[in-house]
Amino acid sequence: MRILLTGASGFIGTNLSQHLRKSDDLEVTNEDPDVIVHLSAAHRHVDDAQMFNANVAQTMELLHFAIKAKKRLVIAGSSHNRGIFGATKKICEEAVKALSPHYVDATYIRLPHVFGPHCKPNHNSFVTTLMDSIARGSEYKSKINDVQEQLELMHVDDVCKVFERAIRTSAADLIEQEANRGMKHLPPAYRVWHDGQFRMSIKDFVLIAEGNSCNRYSDAINAKIRSTMQWYHDQAR
Repeated sequence: MRILLTGASGFIGTNLSQHLRKSDDLEVTNEDPDVIVHLSAAHRHVDDAQMFNANVAQTMELLHFAIKAKKRLVIAGSSHNRGIFGATKKICEEAVKALSPHYVDATYIRLPHVFGPHCKPNHNSFVTTLMDSIARGSEYKSKINDVQEQLELMHVDDVCKVFERAIRTSAADLIEQEANRGMKHLPPAYRVWHDGQFRMSIKDFVLIAEGNSCNRYSDAINAKIRSTMQWYHDQAR
């Protein structure tokens, strides 16, 4: 199966490209793909018109192409609904809901805060900026409004597994699979709580990021945060 990634050089794109290349039957390509994975997006540092064009117009162009060329489409969305960024993502989600799976085979995946190696601080991820600040010994408490605020989090390795599943499975089959599992948030806009997503307060996240263990969370979650922090410590040297 041939897969084209938009935003392949970004955070999720870099990790997903590496992940997909581990499978013998999946090929990352720039030509004649079977599936297009749309990861490219504008988050900040652009004006509202640029963000609308990057996030809405490009997605609509891809949907139009997918319908015309009968290509499958997997779109990275967001569970964050604040500001112009959240509004653009909501428009894209509603478009996919209206068109898939009857007119186009498209799956829209709502993503929470994603963390892991290769994510650029001071760009589009609060938790990444927080981890980078801790690793560099910089002041970070001013970046936190409420230590009790709950974050929906997912490590990029788990995100890659979700995207691989969506790549290998049609939107219609994903809907049926999730319905059979009793999921309330069904594709083509689903939240994949069961595939690695977890909820944690900023206070607990900082506690683990600073090198402590938190027994309220599994060893796997503690390990994912600590290993990511080690990557940022290595970058700070």
